Formats: sequence, structure tokens, C-alpha cells
Amino acid sequence: MSAESSSQGGQSTVFEYTTQNIDAGVDMENVISATRPDDEFLHLLTELRVIAKLRKVGERLNTNGKTLSIAPATYFSKLARWWNGEHHSTNIPVIRSRLQRAFAVVTKELKQNSKSIRLRRIHKTLKEVAGSLQKLHCAYKKKGLAHACSELEIMIENIIIYQGLVENNRSRRNHINHIKRTQTQDESKF
Repeated sequence: MSAESSSQGGQSTVFEYTTQNIDAGVDMENVISATRPDDEFLHLLTELRVIAKLRKVGERLNTNGKTLSIAPATYFSKLARWWNGEHHSTNIPVIRSRLQRAFAVVTKELKQNSKSIRLRRIHKTLKEVAGSLQKLHCAYKKKGLAHACSELEIMIENIIIYQGLVENNRSRRNHINHIKRTQTQDESKF
């Protein structure tokens, strides 16, 4: 028996109900529900992944419109951003709001002591976002935008803090599961 997760990049991952998944602590109900995540979560994850795709020097994040997008470093895109009133002071609040929504998801999942697919997906995406924000920080630093750089540094620090919370939660769960297995093994000896 298997449950198929959402496809990413044309590929889909299949999770099987196996004793290995059960022993590893994989909650198959979470896997199944992750195949049908709510639209709000998918929209947030998509926007975070767009931010994470800022990789090349000169690429610009477009926040004007319903969805985020990346504009290449061309004269026309610079002109269009100027025309639409987009610049670092309009983009940073958009990035900050997406991160705050992501942190709210992480906090909610951690409060539920969750090991959900949703938490894993956000955790992975936040790591990618931190790398992109670092590149954006370098670009802003070259332009002498100290305030924008400071805001990006704080966002990167917050990502690191939330990633640490997720890792600590995972370590704590693994430790508890190890203790439970050890106790079960000890009880079976008697």
C-alpha cells in the first residue's frame, strides 16, 4: 500500500506503508494529509521557494502583483521595477511577511509536537531562503544600503533560530524514542 506525495519538478515521491517507516517514526497519516495540503500552505511554500531562487547577482524580486517573481538583470527589468515603484524598501517588507508566516507554521507544528511533512518542507525551504537572502545581502552591501543589509541580517538570524528549534525538536523526539525502545527491550528481557 502506498500514498503518493505532491509532485515537485515533475517527479513524485511514493511513501510506502512499511515496517521501516513505522520504526523510523514516520506518521503515515501526516504523509497522506501532506499529499493534499491546504492552498494557503502551498501558496506560502511557493512564495518562499521563489525567494529561494534569487541566486544570480542582479536578479530582482518582483513583488508587484498577485505572486512573487524573479526578474533577470536587464535594463528593461530595471526600468519596469522603477516604473512600478519597486525597490529594496518595498521588497524587504514582503520578504519579512512571508518569513513571519513561515515561522507561524513552524511554531504551530512544534507546539503540536509534530513530525509532519509540512514542518520538514518548511524547514528545507527556509534553509534555501537563507542562502538567497545572503546573496541579496551581498548585493545590497555593494550598493551601500546599510539599513536593508541590517534587516536582511535579522531575517537570516531568525531563520537560523527557527531551524535550530526544528533540529532540537527532532533530536528531542529521537532521544525520547530511543529511551522508549530501550525500555521496551529491557522489559522484554524479564
